[in-house]
Amino acid sequence: MRAWTGNVVLHERPRRLAPRLALRGAVVLDGAGTAPVRGAVLLIEGTNIVAAGTQAQIGELGTEWLALDFPEHTILPGLIDCHEHLVLAGDGRPLEACTSESDEVLALRAAQSAAVDLAAGITTVRDCGARARVAFAAREAASIGLFPAPRLLLCGHPITMTGGHCHFLGGECDGPDGVRIAARQLLKDGADFLKIMATGGNTRGTGNHVPGLSVAEMAAAATKRIVAAS
Repeated sequence: MRAWTGNVVLHERPRRLAPRLALRGAVVLDGAGTAPVRGAVLLIEGTNIVAAGTQAQIGELGTEWLALDFPEHTILPGLIDCHEHLVLAGDGRPLEACTSESDEVLALRAAQSAAVDLAAGITTVRDCGARARVAFAAREAASIGLFPAPRLLLCGHPITMTGGHCHFLGGECDGPDGVRIAARQLLKDGADFLKIMATGGNTRGTGNHVPGLSVAEMAAAATKRIVAAS
């Protein structure tokens, strides 16, 4: 089975790669600022790139390599999206529109968004706010192969004042103690970083010129993990 998203074909599971694969003829950008290599050859064993260079540098390929030619293509390192919301539709509706959808629907949208990202060449996504534990559930599902996804760095729901920016995502808390508890719970749930709504934003009833959390509240969220030695 496959699903169409625009003109991109997404497969339910990644297709099995040949043990030894050679991609030939493409322009290669290494991401380090060096000049593009034209007519390059990439040698891939399993999931690892083991060599890259011109045909002269790589030399003749043995019969154990499956060679594929891409003379009109460019190969570059995976892209990183540093600010994304996997649960939002991105169709022009306001952020609050997600309140009318169940966690189950949001989890499916997160899976679809992650798969579309990967098909577009984005190999790391930093998700900056999802409702409840939806993003954590999506990452867990991707980790066991239920759908293809980039590397997902998650904050869970944002930490915000009661009625504050993105409060509908479920991260309302007040006072240093409330913020500290919320931060600790997010880290326990598997957050890679914490998102703190220091001011209002572009959601109804808030403004980016109005403080949302006090300095003491924000300081309480800046909690370090403590590992006890036994």
